[in-house]
Amino acid sequence: MILSKDKCALHLSEAIKFKTISYADKSKYEYDEFHKLHEYLFKTFPLLFSKASVEVINKGSLLIHLKGDSDLLPVLFMAHIDVV
Repeated sequence: MILSKDKCALHLSEAIKFKTISYADKSKYEYDEFHKLHEYLFKTFPLLFSKASVEVINKGSLLIHLKGDSDLLPVLFMAHIDVV
């Protein structure tokens, strides 16, 4: 499946609507917003999440692991899902 630029822009514009704001004071976090974003990601990218193992870290972050081909070198992709 190849995504168009328009489809990617739509996915991003939907994802940034969630109020995933980080604070130094953890009591201010709105974890339900992070969970809504997680649900959106699962719904929007079902193939990825059907193939990956997912671990929720500190109630808001996702650690996503895709097992690759052992003949290839590993690769690491990193991103943040909070507003800073």
